[in-house]
Amino acid sequence: MQIVVLDVFYTPSAIRRLKKETALNVYKERASMCGVQRALGVNRHTPALWLLDLIARLPPFCTSVETAKPDDVLELDEL
Repeated sequence: MQIVVLDVFYTPSAIRRLKKETALNVYKERASMCGVQRALGVNRHTPALWLLDLIARLPPFCTSVETAKPDDVLELDEL
């Protein structure tokens, strides 16, 4: 088995983008902001700002939900 080492040089903006993507993915997997801070070495307010930016770019809720139809049925599970 051979191990191949690739010399990859990332620009500072590419590093920030990768860190941002990683932080958002870690947060989506139920990590806390403090957990993201410890794992990636960023201030916990930074991922919060990234998350707010992501939320601001989402489409409006009313455009992403289908309208109700007369024959739609809602189910209620009884306990």
